[in-house]
Amino acid sequence: MRAPVYSHLTYDIVPNQWQEVNQPDILIVEGVGMSCRTAPLPHHGKAVPVVSDFFDFSLYIDADVSVLRDWYVQALF
Repeated sequence: MRAPVYSHLTYDIVPNQWQEVNQPDILIVEGVGMSCRTAPLPHHGKAVPVVSDFFDFSLYIDADVSVLRDWYVQALF
């Protein structure tokens, strides 16, 4: 499987950079947008699969604002 590389500095996908994963025993996917998102039902009423449908389980970790601020500042420099 191939996934684009994401930059936390630009908040966008890095052009022409990919991460390849080949049948791992365990795969950890980071990103709240991917693991918690659900799709609305379309007009025809049949569910549309989203990435999170293929996860065995999701974990959400909530950090204090001060920890998030420190992480963000360190990522910039």
